Amino acid sequence: MLRKLRQKIDKRLRRLQRLLQVMGFCRRLFPGGSRAYLQAVVRGYRLYRRGGFMPEESFRLGLLTDPARDSCRFISKKLWCRLQNRLNPVDWRFLVHDKGIFYRNCLAMKIPVPELFAIYFRNGAGWAAPARSLCGDQEWQLVLNRHLPAEFFIKPATGTYSRAIHLFRRDGEGFRDFFGQFFLAEDIVTWMQGEARYDSFVLQARLNNHPDLIRLSATDSLQTVRIITLLDDQGQCRILHAHFKPIIDASLTDTRLDGLEGNVEAAIDLETGRLIAANRISGSGAGIEEIAAHPATGKVFCGFPLPLWEDACRLVTSVAPKFLPMRSIGWDVALTPRGPVIVEGNSCWDPPNQHYCVPALARELDSCF
Repeated sequence: MLRKLRQKIDKRLRRLQRLLQVMGFCRRLFPGGSRAYLQAVVRGYRLYRRGGFMPEESFRLGLLTDPARDSCRFISKKLWCRLQNRLNPVDWRFLVHDKGIFYRNCLAMKIPVPELFAIYFRNGAGWAAPARSLCGDQEWQLVLNRHLPAEFFIKPATGTYSRAIHLFRRDGEGFRDFFGQFFLAEDIVTWMQGEARYDSFVLQARLNNHPDLIRLSATDSLQTVRIITLLDDQGQCRILHAHFKPIIDASLTDTRLDGLEGNVEAAIDLETGRLIAANRISGSGAGIEEIAAHPATGKVFCGFPLPLWEDACRLVTSVAPKFLPMRSIGWDVALTPRGPVIVEGNSCWDPPNQHYCVPALARELDSCF
């Protein structure tokens, strides 16, 4: 009885919290107490209750700004995850969600992934290639100082949205990160040990962009392609959607979520491998804005031919069946001078709302049941 009462109280408190969040976002758009503000509050709370849209989702997609904007063109992450849970057993997601496990499995199956140097565990023994167990800070400092190349990445094994990713370059007796800050090996070990959000990290090689992508974006930071695959009941794999994630500033990675601002993404014509258009969720509440050309190079996104597109498609469609019973995965693929390389697999990938293709994708996923 008390348990049910607590659950009921918690549910009402969550709804109140969401209403207050909606009101906060609406105040960014309209004067408080105005008719437009009140209408936006009602609209935002209705989107939360009926469609599962969190207040920040409605704000980012511009659903609070324009009453005429059709929310049916989008889907909330809550409903999207519910749909994916029917395709990808939750208990199996660790195979791709944990990058240490994912990379070790890929290497065993000869799937091209970034070279893996080591896996660090905060509360246990670590691993270094090819088959070495590491115990204690002194051994980790030795690996960093003597057994890693001039450049390497460290990222959380279970991290998302490129959080806590560091690129280190050797500099004298220590290392410098992407922003020029100097670290000794002991400082890096201390950072991994003290990063309370994550229990393990992977240390891996840096990948290089294909020269065509460098000409497009004028950056050495890695830019990847998100390719979404679906396996039917007979195990046949097809690609549902793909988009390229160009970097348009001095960022280290192509995946980020800075507050309410999203990535720049350019949808890909699956037949030709050419970019269709680039856009971005601005973070202002106005919704999705189009970006016609790269601001640094002036090169037009629409019509740009991606290198190695057919090779990338063959790679993901050959790899996807190896991860059954997960049937739909969002692959992040690097197009490098040596060919396509799988950087990550995502079993719970975000709905690509900014490309206005989610209703069609939802029908494709739903048809599998």
